[in-house]
Amino acid sequence: MRGGTANCAIIVNRGTIGSPIVDSNCDLLIILNRPSMDKYLPELADNGIVLYDSSTIPEAPVLKPGQKAFAIDGSNIAEKFGNLKCANAVMLGALAAVLKKHYLTPKDAGDFDNAATDALAECFSGKEKIVKMNSEAYKLGLDAMNQKL
Repeated sequence: MRGGTANCAIIVNRGTIGSPIVDSNCDLLIILNRPSMDKYLPELADNGIVLYDSSTIPEAPVLKPGQKAFAIDGSNIAEKFGNLKCANAVMLGALAAVLKKHYLTPKDAGDFDNAATDALAECFSGKEKIVKMNSEAYKLGLDAMNQKL
């Protein structure tokens, strides 16, 4: 949603998830605009990470000790690619780079790539052009963040 705040809470775990409710102690935030930064950054856990779109949020967030921020020029990368709607895929690729470098085991890193590829194919089933476009945008985000790390 452009021009306002929107959010989606996801719990990822290899084990059983007892409750699908995410409290205000998020391990990871992906933030695409200033209103969302203002609204959701206070929910970041003490050791959490925030990945934000520096195209729309040029200034770095003020963090608590132990928190980390990673900036990626997601919207501008997507626009240069030819489709601003691909900014989400760019951000997902950037997230993959951060997680692989700092947080995931090698097995989990491979699983993340497979899950992202499968999710794109499932989400845009029957729309091969859109799957290809988003897969390429994912790779652009991955490559751009890897250059920064």
